[in-house]
Amino acid sequence: MKDKIFNGTLSKSAASTPFVQFVGAMTLNNPDLHRIEQTAVLGIGTARSLAQIFELLRLGKIVSNETMRKMFSENYEISEDYISGAKVPRGQGFMLKEFEHNGKTVKMYGHSGYGGQNIRTDFDNEITISYLSNGLKVGFGDTARTYKRLLKAVYDTYFELN
Repeated sequence: MKDKIFNGTLSKSAASTPFVQFVGAMTLNNPDLHRIEQTAVLGIGTARSLAQIFELLRLGKIVSNETMRKMFSENYEISEDYISGAKVPRGQGFMLKEFEHNGKTVKMYGHSGYGGQNIRTDFDNEITISYLSNGLKVGFGDTARTYKRLLKAVYDTYFELN
């Protein structure tokens, strides 16, 4: 893991884009950089707008049922992230997060990002959660403490009411 961080693709990626720093220094909140079309890093929006898009996706209003089936039901396998080295279940552009909550299995599809950013949708329980932060949190995606507390609170409330 040390090689991935200090002499691997993560450090090489950071070195190749000195104007977009996310390790050591933080330049992502620079308004001048928001004009760069770098959607993998500089997707600008709100948690609400991101959740609205994923909710439309969950409801089948963006793509056909056949496309949804291919996106969310097929070809999920655990693979190593090329940049971070994290092992994550991935499919057609989305990650799968399965976990137990109070004895119930939950499957959420979406994508997590550096510093705890996260968008997930749960087809079975009809829940969409988006978490964005203006500052990076310790942890990658699903391991950020603030996101984990949000996820727990949402499912505690949902299962209490249903």
